Amino acid sequence: MVAENKIADEKPPRIRSADFASLLLVCALRVAPLPVDGKVVGFDFTCPFLNLAHLPCPFCGLTRATIYSAHFQFDQALQYHVLGPLLLAALLASSTRLLVLVTCRAFPKFKLFCSALDGHIARPKLAARFVLVWLTAFTALLWIARLAGFLPLPHSVF
Repeated sequence: MVAENKIADEKPPRIRSADFASLLLVCALRVAPLPVDGKVVGFDFTCPFLNLAHLPCPFCGLTRATIYSAHFQFDQALQYHVLGPLLLAALLASSTRLLVLVTCRAFPKFKLFCSALDGHIARPKLAARFVLVWLTAFTALLWIARLAGFLPLPHSVF
């Protein structure tokens, strides 16, 4: 009886705007045409960091890599940036969180399923901070490796 009241008193996990944004971004990446000659949708965009420092930034090629990943062309994606497939996976995870939360709210019959996922979905703050710190360090190491010539730079940078 006490456990039932405790479940009834708990608030459902919040739906974050970042989850909506990630779902829209995944859809946009999937329908975006593949880059042609290093140009995304025909735009010849030059990186401000590249213009100022004459070095590629840590994220040069990430958009193109993520578009190729969304089109399941991982070999092309890795030629532009190693983090492209990982960024797509993170966006898909956030989108999945949104879909699960909406499903749990729309169909109360899935109460057992939703309560089993409650701890994994409701409190992502600590895990997100941990992942953010490691991802920042990993991005910095990748950038150093790219500048040192151990990993490829996007071929349209120079």
